Amino acid sequence: MRQEKAVDKASLSNRDEVKFWRAQRFEEMECLSAKFVDHRYPSHIHDTYSIGVIIQGAEKFNCQGSTYIAPQGSIAALDPDIAHDGYPESDGFVYRMMYPSMELMANIHRDLTGKEALPHFKDIVYQDTALAQRLMGLHTVLEGSKDSLEQDSAFALVLSDLIHRHTDRVNDFKQVGLEHGPIAQIRQYLDDMYAKDITLDELANLVGLNRHYMIRAFKKHTGLTPHAYQNMRRAQSAKQQLSRGNLAIDVAMDCGFCDQSHLNRVFKKHFGLTPVQYRNQFSH
Repeated sequence: MRQEKAVDKASLSNRDEVKFWRAQRFEEMECLSAKFVDHRYPSHIHDTYSIGVIIQGAEKFNCQGSTYIAPQGSIAALDPDIAHDGYPESDGFVYRMMYPSMELMANIHRDLTGKEALPHFKDIVYQDTALAQRLMGLHTVLEGSKDSLEQDSAFALVLSDLIHRHTDRVNDFKQVGLEHGPIAQIRQYLDDMYAKDITLDELANLVGLNRHYMIRAFKKHTGLTPHAYQNMRRAQSAKQQLSRGNLAIDVAMDCGFCDQSHLNRVFKKHFGLTPVQYRNQFSH
């Protein structure tokens, strides 16, 4: 993912912009994408966790008797029921937030550790550049992707790593073992059903593993997430069909892509040229 450009005053000098929506696949989790230049949150609490990334500028807030500044590229994470306010540190800030429920976070923790407990964040502002970029990527996937496995894979991996790195439950995690049989079974299923809209629960239930353990095991064995593996198979199948002269729009539908632009993005990522450019090489 590319690094966001440094903020300047002119880029944040216009009005506030706020967009809320809900990620239906994750217990209707509320998500927020916003730019604040003038707005100041009053002191308030959430009955959910609050997890976000500062994309531009810096947010300042008061919490538990201390004042914090979350600069560009940082992660802000709060447990439920902690009073805090929020306002621009100087010229404004752009950020993305998500608000997972206590039940959702407890379920992730149970899948990762086998223990019934709520994770608690050890701090409030985190300088973790790689995870911040992944969190921003997850947020955009939740906003725009129609692919169930893409949403499931991104959510499971990012939230798992966030809990592992930055909560008090780091020592609870179960190590991923060698799962040759289950992973081989999942790979075969993805090979056969690559064009289908598959969910992470579907794959986990197939082999009797919970979704968070399964995706970590799959990545350990293959180096790919289930979604990346599915996209690879889709791209390979598209390549074969295009070489036979099939039209890109028909190939996109046949191989399980959302539309032709989705095919274009995945195909170029894998092979370095567009589907039409590849097809034209076989048309003479």
